[in-house]
Amino acid sequence: MYFEELTLHNFGIYRGRHTLDLSVEPDKPIVLIGALNGGGKTTILDALQLALHGKFARCSNRGTLGYDAFLKRAINRYSDPAEGAAVELEFTRYAANRPETIRIMRTWRQAGDGIKEQFEVTRDGKLDPVYSENWYEHVDEFIPTRLAELFFFDGEKIEYFADPNNASELIRSGLDALLGLDTVNQLKKDLDVVAQRRIKSTGNKNANADIDQARAELTHLEGMREQLTRRRAVSQKDLDIVSKEINKLSAHFQSIGGDLYERQSELEEEKQAADTAVEASSQALRELAAGGLPLLLVEQQLRDCQEQAAKEEAAQRDGAILDVLQERDEALTAYLESISIDEDTLAAIQDFITSDRTRRAEGINAEVTIGIPYSELAKYDQEYFDQLRNAARDAHAAHEAATERQTRATRTLAGLPQTEDVQLVSRDLADKKASRESLMVEIATTKEQIEKVQREIEEMEGKISNLMGDKALIDFADETAQRILTEREAAQTILSQFNDRLRAQHINRLETLLLESLKLLYRKERLVTGVTIHPRTLELTLKDQEGGPITPDRLSAGERQLLAVGLVWSIAKASTSALPTVIDTPLGRLDSLHRRTLVDNYFPMASHQSLLLSTDEEINGDLYAALRTNTSKAITIQYSEERATSHIETGYFGA
Repeated sequence: MYFEELTLHNFGIYRGRHTLDLSVEPDKPIVLIGALNGGGKTTILDALQLALHGKFARCSNRGTLGYDAFLKRAINRYSDPAEGAAVELEFTRYAANRPETIRIMRTWRQAGDGIKEQFEVTRDGKLDPVYSENWYEHVDEFIPTRLAELFFFDGEKIEYFADPNNASELIRSGLDALLGLDTVNQLKKDLDVVAQRRIKSTGNKNANADIDQARAELTHLEGMREQLTRRRAVSQKDLDIVSKEINKLSAHFQSIGGDLYERQSELEEEKQAADTAVEASSQALRELAAGGLPLLLVEQQLRDCQEQAAKEEAAQRDGAILDVLQERDEALTAYLESISIDEDTLAAIQDFITSDRTRRAEGINAEVTIGIPYSELAKYDQEYFDQLRNAARDAHAAHEAATERQTRATRTLAGLPQTEDVQLVSRDLADKKASRESLMVEIATTKEQIEKVQREIEEMEGKISNLMGDKALIDFADETAQRILTEREAAQTILSQFNDRLRAQHINRLETLLLESLKLLYRKERLVTGVTIHPRTLELTLKDQEGGPITPDRLSAGERQLLAVGLVWSIAKASTSALPTVIDTPLGRLDSLHRRTLVDNYFPMASHQSLLLSTDEEINGDLYAALRTNTSKAITIQYSEERATSHIETGYFGA
């Protein structure tokens, strides 16, 4: 059997229609599906089981929910309940040595207070009415419900069986499923029921009186449960009516501006805040206008003034030093003459100092038009004007934003509805909501009462069963009843012997398969050299290389978990059923070395098709690289907040 395609429609976290291609290539049995926690991994596992086994599926989040309640809760909460949900699974199996493609389509939708489910099966593309109507019988031919947990399992949840002391539970359930012994056990229970009914009809008077009294109390409790159930149904109906009225009133309340009415105080505060912001921004503009902002109008003129003031200041400076230069030049000339310097050199120096004084004298005659010290004008540079422009732009933008905010707030307040109309609808809406709350409390209380009565009913049923099983009831005169009891005991003895012998025949094979699996999984080749399973208690014992028992404390946490994996693997191999394996959280809390062991020695050989549902922290890096040679497909499930759904992407976390 090979899974080919799984489709989910409005199922769980998957909104809309999503399809996973699960087909595998020869010699590449692995389909790797990655998702973060809460992204929809376990939903895939649930969808596979629900598609195949319907009301008998052991889904992760079903708990004690009835089938209809589970289907109702499984509809995506963001989708229309009337549209409903669906899971579809296509797989190939071999019948009469030829491949056959089967597609199962399970759809359901909410219809009133209940759920309407439809189920169809097509074989090689043609609708098969017989398979559709009798699916639960046909599915047991190739993937029995009792074997499903050996092939579809959560890697973390099998940790309980990692302790050899707990392994007997898994061995017992596995053997019972493989050998059909659960049917034998049910037959033994049915024989008890037949005997109890016969005992009740012919037992002694005192015992019958006790049973009659207990049955009367049971009838009374059942009547109370029925009455409470009807009361809850009435309350639920009233709640539905009130909820619809609330929806209508809420829509009307919205249409007449009720949301604005409820926000009136908030809107008035917003208007006041906007007014304050406008005033503050206006004050900032006024302060800028009263300061240096107008100078932007005469920016170039100020630059011209700076240039003229610099010239006037230079002229004043040159005039002050001109006389000093005259005296210095005369003294310098006399000195040069006294040292008999060359006449040409002396003439050149005299020409230079004369021309320098002439130049400076010309600057002294510059016209004074400003009369302002340059230092007073120097601060009006480019940086000063850039700061003014930036401050003006920011203040203007702030004022425009505040004005727009003020306009919106004013317009919104002007559109407030008439107070009386809105108040009337608001009071009606508040009354309906109060009624809804009261009904919800009443329904919750009634539900608790029903659960309490249900527990009392179960206790009473147990009491009746104990009364009927009392040894005192065996002593009765009715010959037919005595024969039934005797033959029941004989039949149960034969069934028990059949059970024990059949188990014993298969325990040896299971011991061999488990030892082979453990040798592949454990890195320490001599850690476990033998395996024994007690034929009656099914207690598992591992043996070391000296033949002594290995106690659980001698195994590391990783080794104990590998023991659980090996046990599931060996039971699955013992079934000889060619079924795909689906493992959610495949590596659990294993360390890196034990993870590598599973990647190398288990996943590629677990089945001809293995679906691994992993987080990004379980299979990554080197582990992903090691799996790639055996992987046909890598898929990532991503959750989109915007679309409110998980969706399927090709590739494994972008690798």
